[in-house]
Amino acid sequence: MSLITAIKSVALFYRAGSSDKEYNASIEPKGDGYVVNFAYGPRGNAIHIGTKTQSPVSLAEAEKIYDMLVRSKTSKGYVPNGDATPFSGVDTAGRVTGLVPMLLNPISEDEAQRYIDDPQWYMQEKLDGKRIMARVENGVVTASNRKGLSVGIPAEVEGGLKAFGDCVVDGELVGAKYILFDMLEQAGRDLRDERYAYRFDLLLETVAMYKPVAVETVASAFGRIFKEALFPTLRHKEGVVFKRADSKYVPGRPASGGSQLKCKFWSSVTAVVMKVNDKRSVALGLFEAGNGETSLVGVGNVTIPANYDVPQYGDLVEIKYLYAYPGGSLYQPQYLGKRDDVPADNVGMLKFKSDDSDEDA
Repeated sequence: MSLITAIKSVALFYRAGSSDKEYNASIEPKGDGYVVNFAYGPRGNAIHIGTKTQSPVSLAEAEKIYDMLVRSKTSKGYVPNGDATPFSGVDTAGRVTGLVPMLLNPISEDEAQRYIDDPQWYMQEKLDGKRIMARVENGVVTASNRKGLSVGIPAEVEGGLKAFGDCVVDGELVGAKYILFDMLEQAGRDLRDERYAYRFDLLLETVAMYKPVAVETVASAFGRIFKEALFPTLRHKEGVVFKRADSKYVPGRPASGGSQLKCKFWSSVTAVVMKVNDKRSVALGLFEAGNGETSLVGVGNVTIPANYDVPQYGDLVEIKYLYAYPGGSLYQPQYLGKRDDVPADNVGMLKFKSDDSDEDA
């Protein structure tokens, strides 16, 4: 919402099954009146923003609109929990920015070692936030999503970026932090044709110089020894990204290969079918120990591909997934088939996100 102090604000949260959502609402002064703004999305990444008032209204009218909005959300199961996070960009949300990101093609874990050994490739943590490019021009920050449309960002991030002066940067919004991995323009100079090694070094120097609030650089390593050391520390994260040191910044995704590649880390686990849903989907359960007892807890649903028979209630099935949130669901589960070669209590350990992660589901 805006950088102006809100007259009234609330953060509402909703959690059920695999859903974990946040809805922020606020009354803010504007001109001679007041506006009611909102932001919503997966918890920690509420960057879909808008306003309920196209022009300022009286405080009494704003409070009426605000109260109706809050009631409509709480009636759907949202629970208030503290003040809303200030977001900027309400007035320009959805506009075409002209900022188009460079997208990466995937490689398998088996291929990753080749790029770890090759001295011409950087290795970085693969983040699981919202892809955001940002332009700072004459003190105005414009944030853009992967579709090139203007979106809102936390006010602290906006303030941190302003310290850079005129520039264009690329990164991901992870919770309330903006993690940068590229600098494309600085002080009116286009850097897209420069080597990635040059652009990244310039980015590191800029962040180190200004130490902006809520803005950081991605964990990165260059050289086989340093990549070998970083790789195991990222095994509990989503994956890694490899970037050629001499690569230019080319918007869009290449048809194949490319100078920037991503590798996701997958795990598998044996789960119990708790329910057979409609449309070739089943609900999954895992045994969880606590207070000296073992109980079956739900960890979300998985779609059964057309080339597999739909398993039945009580069947054990093998599931491939990226990670799980404690108390939540499996992230990007993929069905691998039934298990008829293991006992009913043969359930593996889940790979959880680290406790300090702010990533959205």
